[in-house]
Amino acid sequence: MGNIFNPQNIIGIITLLVYCIIYFIQKAQFTKQNEILNKYEKIFSIINVDEIEKYVELQKKSISLSYSNREIELKNNEKHIELKFSELEAIFNNSSTNLEESNEIITKLQSLLKQNRAFINQINKLNIEEFKELYTIIEAMKTKSPKIFKEIYEKIYENTKKYDNLKREVLEKITCS
Repeated sequence: MGNIFNPQNIIGIITLLVYCIIYFIQKAQFTKQNEILNKYEKIFSIINVDEIEKYVELQKKSISLSYSNREIELKNNEKHIELKFSELEAIFNNSSTNLEESNEIITKLQSLLKQNRAFINQINKLNIEEFKELYTIIEAMKTKSPKIFKEIYEKIYENTKKYDNLKREVLEKITCS
C-alpha cells in the first residue's frame, strides 16, 4: 500500500469530484425544468384546448344565429311595409269619399270661424263701451275730493260686474248654438 497520492489516484479523485459537481449541477437543472414543466402542466390543465374549441364553435353558431335573426327581422319588416302599403292603397281608394267628408268639415269650420269672429267683435264692442263709461266715471270723480276714491272704486267694480255678465251672456249664446 504504498503511496495513496500518486498521480493516478489524484486524477481519479479529481475526475470523481468533477463528475459529482456535474451531477449536482445537472440534478439542479433537471429539478428546475421539472418545476417549469409542472407549472406549464397546471396552466394547460386550466386552459383546456377542447373548451376553447367549443367556445370558438359557439361564437360561430351565435354569429350564424344573429344573421338568421336579422333575416327574420328583415322579412318581418318587409311584411310590415307591405301591410302599410296595402293600407295606403285602401286609403287612396277611399279618398273620394274622404274628400267629400273633408269638404263638409271645411264648410262647418268656416261657419264656426264666422261665429267666432262675430263673438270677438261683440266682446270688443262691449269692452270699448265699458272703458268709455269707466273713463267718464273717473273723469267725473276726478274733480271731487280724495274721499270719493272709495266711491270710484265701488262704481268701477259695479261696472266691471255688469260687463262681465254681458260677456258671459254672449259667450253662452255662442256655445249653445
